[in-house]
Amino acid sequence: MDDFPIAITGGAASGKSTLLNMLREQGYRTEDADSVVRKLWHEPETLKALQKGLHLAGPPSKEEVFARIAVDDRARRAVNHIFHKPVLRVLLKPDLDFVEIPLLIETCSHPYFRAVWLADCPPEVQKCRLLARGKSESAALAMLEMQLSNRVRRCFADEIFDTGGPESALFLQIQAAISRTAPH
Repeated sequence: MDDFPIAITGGAASGKSTLLNMLREQGYRTEDADSVVRKLWHEPETLKALQKGLHLAGPPSKEEVFARIAVDDRARRAVNHIFHKPVLRVLLKPDLDFVEIPLLIETCSHPYFRAVWLADCPPEVQKCRLLARGKSESAALAMLEMQLSNRVRRCFADEIFDTGGPESALFLQIQAAISRTAPH
């Protein structure tokens, strides 16, 4: 288990990527689930599995899939089933130090990792960040409501990072956590 990376998780716009980028800048080997998923979207096997799993007539577009999973729990489970195993295969490599996995707790994948670090900030901050990324207010609220709360995620976290303040404060939190749990 010590060979596996530390997983970073949190809700949408909670600061996971900022945390991961700060670690990458310090020379740690990192990967994130979202970039693995983006690569899988270009694989014919993935598109066939999505078409079959969502009962579509033709190859799905990302927009079509996102629209379906936003309103259909069964479709969301089907999509998660298609993506989670291949994503975990990439992220569970001993040559990585830190990985970002938004749905770590929801997929019950946390036991596979050496530790769980949670990027945490108030929901109002998440909403503002989503609006700044071009989401409508209704889309931002729907996204936040669809997710597991950080109150629940905190129960699984070995380290909790307040990402709602200045990056200089986050940097200090990272340094303290590295001295306790990270690879040296």
